[in-house]
Amino acid sequence: DALSRKEREPLRVRALVMIIGLDLPKKILNAQTEARKLENIKKEDVRGMLVENAKSPDAI
Repeated sequence: DALSRKEREPLRVRALVMIIGLDLPKKILNAQTEARKLENIKKEDVRGMLVENAKSPDAI
């Protein structure tokens, strides 16, 4: 019966918490904005692939 059963001990749970600095999302957004600038796109263009594949090179 239920009274004769051994009582289970509660499970111990350890939570892993990753602390993210409050300024991390801001840093990511700034890096993405910087990467989208025209001079950076042309500088990082791999052998002209971005310009060649665009409909208009001026659009990049």
